[in-house]
Amino acid sequence: MLLEDCKTYTKEEFEKYMAEMKEMSVPGFTYLNLIPTKHWARPAFSTKCKSGMMLNNCCESFNNVLRKCKDKPVLELLEWIRRYNMTRIWSKSERVAKLEGNSMPSVIKQLGIAEKEYRHCRTEQSGPHEYEVEYNLDRWIIDLEKRTCNCFKWDLTGIPCVHAYACIKKRRGDPKICVHEAYSKEVYVKAYSHFIKALPGPKQWEKTDHPQPEPPAYRKIPGKPSLKKKEKRSW
Repeated sequence: MLLEDCKTYTKEEFEKYMAEMKEMSVPGFTYLNLIPTKHWARPAFSTKCKSGMMLNNCCESFNNVLRKCKDKPVLELLEWIRRYNMTRIWSKSERVAKLEGNSMPSVIKQLGIAEKEYRHCRTEQSGPHEYEVEYNLDRWIIDLEKRTCNCFKWDLTGIPCVHAYACIKKRRGDPKICVHEAYSKEVYVKAYSHFIKALPGPKQWEKTDHPQPEPPAYRKIPGKPSLKKKEKRSW
């Protein structure tokens, strides 16, 4: 629950869950307590990155791509990676350029979920920019000027949570304007504006005095070689 729940997770709730974990498993609590919470608990994450991601899906996806070329020699492997990144950056830049509006599809999707849920919120204003919102039998504090909510989701991701969405709607504002600039089309265009240049084939490379890389020395593995080939697992 500590690692999976990402909707509304306050620091008070985190401390409560940690206390419950200590009662259930002291070794588990001790193990997690030795690791700085900023590395694995959302309530302790820095709000500078504007991301609540706790998984390494990006690394796993890239490793899955590299499965196609892991058996290649070093130079061919590096060339394969270079060409893959070259074409991927260009295709991404083309897709971003074709997007309509200034909001990314992922942001529109999350705001669409908030659009369906915010009607269940009861919103009361307590100051020029501060609101008190009742939702799901709980109460939340939102500051539209500072762009914060004590559920921590808006602070962490930069995308208005359902509580903030309700307050913005009450003021007849546009929630898309309150999304952090990191999700804007302009920023994505900049991210994919540094292209990897095309290179000629190896026969056209400049000759140098450096020694050519050699394949690794053949080493005979001790023991009788197996006559059966290992089956490749699909996973």
